[in-house]
Amino acid sequence: MNKNDLRYIKTEKLIEETYMKLRKLRQRDVRVSDLCVAALINKTTFYKHYETIGQLHRSICSKAIRGIIEEVPRVTSTDALEESVNCLVRLLAKNREYLLDLCNGDTDMIANLIEENLLRVYLAVEKPIEKEAKISFAVGGAVRLLINSQREECVPYIIDFIKKICL
Repeated sequence: MNKNDLRYIKTEKLIEETYMKLRKLRQRDVRVSDLCVAALINKTTFYKHYETIGQLHRSICSKAIRGIIEEVPRVTSTDALEESVNCLVRLLAKNREYLLDLCNGDTDMIANLIEENLLRVYLAVEKPIEKEAKISFAVGGAVRLLINSQREECVPYIIDFIKKICL
């Protein structure tokens, strides 16, 4: 199936919206069969889009985090670094409860998805392996510190660390 086909896109959106509606209505996990009945699709259709409910859930969480990261200004210079990190901290704080609820309180999942999405942005263009390793190390460490501590006084240390490692 062509993922750019309008029918594919509409069905994927229907699956995601139905999953989120069922999650809000129920206290227990959503099963593929329940989702298919509610969305008026068959299981084959679901499995053309996702291998498991877990994959669907992770995809929805990743899209939410990607939307937040798209609001963060890109780091293009030392001056932009401070603005970007501060913006990311504010957006994470603002969306903390939403992300925790969406990701079932799994802070490791949130940190991993933030890291994946940030690396997708900053490693989009091929870089020398040394630069790639530095960026991966800095982003991974900074994200985990921000997610786990949620203390704004960490921000200057994170900025200083990234400057030393990457710039």
